[in-house]
Amino acid sequence: MTLEELNKQIEQEYEKLIKKGLDWSVEHDENEHVYFVNNAYEYAHYNEIQAYFDNMDDEEYNEDWKELIDECKCTDKILEGVYNDWLDYSHPERYNFFCYEDLKGIIKYWLERN
Repeated sequence: MTLEELNKQIEQEYEKLIKKGLDWSVEHDENEHVYFVNNAYEYAHYNEIQAYFDNMDDEEYNEDWKELIDECKCTDKILEGVYNDWLDYSHPERYNFFCYEDLKGIIKYWLERN
């Protein structure tokens, strides 16, 4: 998978997650902002993962990520999978999702396991 294909895949997943929030709002007769305010932390993580790959150049992708991505069987669930895996760490307070090195480690950890 190329970096461009990966970014399209991640964008499609993000759109599905946004739709999930909008559908919840309709089901619960709420304004759409209610769901996203209540889940802002989760969506901030999704945005960080998406931005990480979106800002990556082809050289870095080919050197550090391509092999992991090609071996991953769940590329349609990267955003949700990485976030949920991070929540399942025994001590998530030790990993700062918004720190470049920790984010990179969290994503690699999830890709290696999936």
